[in-house]
Amino acid sequence: MEEEILTLGIESSCDETSAAVLRGGRTVLSNVISTQIPIHQKFGGVVPEIASRKHIVNIMPVIDEAVRQAGVTLKDIDQVAVTYGPGLVGALLVGVSAAKALAFALDKPLIGVNHLEGHIFANFLAEPTLEPPFMALVVSGGHTALVDVRGYDSFHMMGQTRDDAAGEAFDKIARVMGLPYPGGPRIDALAKEGDPLAIDFPRALEEKGNYEFSFSGLKSAVLNYINSEKMKGHELRKADIAASFQHSVVEVLVEKAFDAVRRAGRDTLVLAGGVAANSGLEARLRERLKEETRGLSDCGRASHGRFVQGCRCGACREANRAYEEDRRRRRLYGRPSQFVDAGPVRRKIEQLRGQGYTIDEIERLSGVGHSTLYGIMVRHWRTGRPVERCRRETKDAICTIKGRRRLTQGQNVDAGWMAGWLREYRDAGLAVAQIARTCGLDRQVLDAVLHGKRSRVFARTLHAFVTHKPELDRMAMDPGACKTTRSVRCVSCGHVFQTASNARKYCIECKEGER
Repeated sequence: MEEEILTLGIESSCDETSAAVLRGGRTVLSNVISTQIPIHQKFGGVVPEIASRKHIVNIMPVIDEAVRQAGVTLKDIDQVAVTYGPGLVGALLVGVSAAKALAFALDKPLIGVNHLEGHIFANFLAEPTLEPPFMALVVSGGHTALVDVRGYDSFHMMGQTRDDAAGEAFDKIARVMGLPYPGGPRIDALAKEGDPLAIDFPRALEEKGNYEFSFSGLKSAVLNYINSEKMKGHELRKADIAASFQHSVVEVLVEKAFDAVRRAGRDTLVLAGGVAANSGLEARLRERLKEETRGLSDCGRASHGRFVQGCRCGACREANRAYEEDRRRRRLYGRPSQFVDAGPVRRKIEQLRGQGYTIDEIERLSGVGHSTLYGIMVRHWRTGRPVERCRRETKDAICTIKGRRRLTQGQNVDAGWMAGWLREYRDAGLAVAQIARTCGLDRQVLDAVLHGKRSRVFARTLHAFVTHKPELDRMAMDPGACKTTRSVRCVSCGHVFQTASNARKYCIECKEGER
């Protein structure tokens, strides 16, 4: 039966000679490894010629020991598997030659195994219930790749490194920092003592949809930083350098991995390769998984705006994705802008306010955020003035609000936005007495609202203010209409502007200088 097939696996792609005996493909009977780390440590890395010579010495003793520990004989072996690449050519040749000889002598099938597939399929040993399809992040000393495993013999390469592998970058940086080989575990241990945000190292190919990697630029940036600090006579903060370097590598790996999972529609991500043992990478993957899990709950008010504000629920993520895709298509195909004139929206809000609707009620009925409404009615946080254009969806949501609220003459309504407009008119040069005469209101009431002494007013007061607001806007735009205006020279830039007698000494452009 297939479950009882005994497989002898041989691996010699780099600096370790290993052999294992498996029953049925997922049950490990023995696993023997002969490492060359002590030999290569004095060179600071793997020397291919030395590695090949040590493989020749170790290959047969390792195979014999693996068979002995499994409690079988070579005649019991049903098939021989061996890594044929990628890897060091000389080292691979030793393992392949030994496997060919055994298969020929025993008259057993010989199976060549891709090195990357071997890394991926090691997850089947750790998790017997694992089944394709899934996404695999392969991170080792010689390889960094994202592989979509669609079946046991079906793979799609989503992306791989263009230059250096992540593990190689770890070893090279460790060598420069004076850490012994292998450098990956040394940097991982040292990074736990440092600040990952102490140094801002670059991250290449961060754009969405790009699943390729590049670590040569990061490696060069770290080397340049170390050399620069040495030339300045500064003491190297090795822990901060290690933590910041590892943080940059891990963030790129994790972001691309989860982006690839979403793009391919997979629900499982496996980690493979030697760098999979990095504690920082494992911790960040678990943390990101928790974020994604929390993001599955819907906030109930999904929108691109809420995504920008920090909401990461599944619905807001989807809304942001749809927004970006629509924006890309409009730009690509030259479609009309999705922004429209905000004037009708502003007049609609003023109408609703005159009918007694509060801002919170308008926000709830339309689904438009408070900051958007404030930007339309009062001022945008960046420009300092009301927006001229808004999204078409915002206009449709507000202008389609139906119903008319009947207010009694003595009903109290919120006066917060009325106070904001009074401040705008005062800064434009309109006196409170002018506003009161124009609207037919009591000056003392407007003064109390302006200075925050009254938070609510009668409905008839708000209605009168909203009704005459267009006239007030025209008066504010016409300096001659302001009875209390006078010419003032800005003490900051020298610009002459019209303002009220009690206004600031700075023009609008220099108002920050007043603080």
